[in-house]
Amino acid sequence: MMRLVRAVRTGVAAGLRTAVWLLLIMLPVSFVVLLLRWTGVLEAVSDLLSPVFRSIGLPGASALVFLSSLFVNLYSGIAVMGELALSMREVTIIAVMCLIAHNFLVEIAVLGSTGSSPLRMVVLRLAAALVAGFGLSLMLPADLAALDTGIGAHMREVEPDRFAGALVAWGRESLMLIGRISLILLALMTGEALLQEMGVIRWIGRRLGPVMRLFGLPEETAFLWVVSNTLGLAYGAGVLRREVSQGRLSTVHSDLLNHHIAVSHSLLEDTLLFVVLGVPALWITVPRLLLALFAVWARRAELAIRARRTSHERAYRSRSLP
Repeated sequence: MMRLVRAVRTGVAAGLRTAVWLLLIMLPVSFVVLLLRWTGVLEAVSDLLSPVFRSIGLPGASALVFLSSLFVNLYSGIAVMGELALSMREVTIIAVMCLIAHNFLVEIAVLGSTGSSPLRMVVLRLAAALVAGFGLSLMLPADLAALDTGIGAHMREVEPDRFAGALVAWGRESLMLIGRISLILLALMTGEALLQEMGVIRWIGRRLGPVMRLFGLPEETAFLWVVSNTLGLAYGAGVLRREVSQGRLSTVHSDLLNHHIAVSHSLLEDTLLFVVLGVPALWITVPRLLLALFAVWARRAELAIRARRTSHERAYRSRSLP
């Protein structure tokens, strides 16, 4: 009983600390995005990016869908889709791009706090989104273009007429966000502490070991992989941050996991957002997993080459000494 009480106390304290830390990142970022959208900066940037999107078989206006998901969230991106006449083929392409690189600023900050280079994560997520979009533009069957997307006017985003209205809406959503994040992280951290105490996390690691090895990940990342793919990257990386700070996971291993979840995460909730609109689950899930697998194994190869080069340099220097 004392072990359980201690685990609950540890989990609650860790959950509160992580919630405060995450909100200190998310709230300023969301406010800045509010200003960017109000001043029309996002729309101007989308006009500049429209040639890139046309090159992968998307209308230029779909750049605004991507930017809305990038700087706000997937719900915002879907709302913008409701304003465009996109075919199912086009929605599938932009959906997988948004799934890879949504909520960009917040999630990059979270990944950077757990041992990965923020610049590397920026390049990885943007490159993976573009590769996935271009690849799907070549592989998707042409008959998808004739299917109804199911995205109608009822999903359109309503922009406030005045900045004061936008500010009030932002404040209301932020309060809801604070409550939701706090409750989820308290439950998650407490549950993780209890599972750690009872040895369940080690059991999960052993059961998912073959899958983790296929992805190029160490077995001890299995629980964190499950969390990141059920609750999302921000919450999963919040737990990952605690694991690294307490020394249960090395920064090298957390960096490998980050390379995976930066590309493929929230396979459950985020994927279902598009599936209920009729988007084929296979086409928006498999590309993310394959790109994540490639990202991790490429990172492992890079680390191995660096280690070999360092070893050779040390050997050369030792032979050169008199």
